[in-house]
Amino acid sequence: MTYRFTRTLAAISFVLVFTLAGISCFAAENSIDAGILQKKEGDSYAAKDDYRGAAGHYIQALSLARDQFTIEERIQICKYLSWGGELDAAQKELRLIIAKDRKNLPARLHLARVLSWSGQLKEATKISDSILNEFPDNRDARLIKANSLRWGGQNKEAIQIYNELLGGEEDFDARLGLTYSLLQSGDIKGAKENVELVKPQ
Repeated sequence: MTYRFTRTLAAISFVLVFTLAGISCFAAENSIDAGILQKKEGDSYAAKDDYRGAAGHYIQALSLARDQFTIEERIQICKYLSWGGELDAAQKELRLIIAKDRKNLPARLHLARVLSWSGQLKEATKISDSILNEFPDNRDARLIKANSLRWGGQNKEAIQIYNELLGGEEDFDARLGLTYSLLQSGDIKGAKENVELVKPQ
C-alpha cells in the first residue's frame, strides 16, 4: 500500500512539474509575443510623429521582449522615447546597451544627447569628450558638447565650437546654437546677423 502510494505521489509530482514547466514556457512565449505587439503599436504612433503616444508602448515592449530586438532597433526606440519626453527610460536603455558594448558609437552619442537634454551637462560633456578623443571630427559629438557648454553658461567655449562647425559647412543646429550663445553673451549685433542666416533643414 505504501509502495503504491509512493509511486502515485511521484507520478503526480512529475505531472505537476511538467505542467508547471509548460505553463511557464507558454507564459514566456506570450510575454514575448505581447512585447513584439507593443513595439508594433509604438511604431504605428512613431510613424505619425506621435512620440508621446508611442513611448508607453515602447517601454512595455522593452520590458517584455527586450532580447527580441536588435541593438539598432533598441537605439531607435531610445530616440523615440527621448523625443516623447521619456528621457529617464531612454537613458536607462542606452546604458544597458553600452554596458554590453562600450564602443557602440550611436548609443554613446544619443546617451550624451539625452543627458544634455536632462540637464546632466557634466556627464554629457564627458561622454562627448571621450568620443572626440577617438573621433576628433565627429560633428554630432562636437554639437552635443557645444550645446552642453552653452546650457551650462560657458558661452565663450560654445561659440568657438559652433564657429568651427560652421567653418566647414552650414548647419542649422550649430547656427541656432551660435545665435543663442551670442545673445546670451551680450553680442546683440552678432546674434542679429546670425539669426538672418538660420535656415531650417
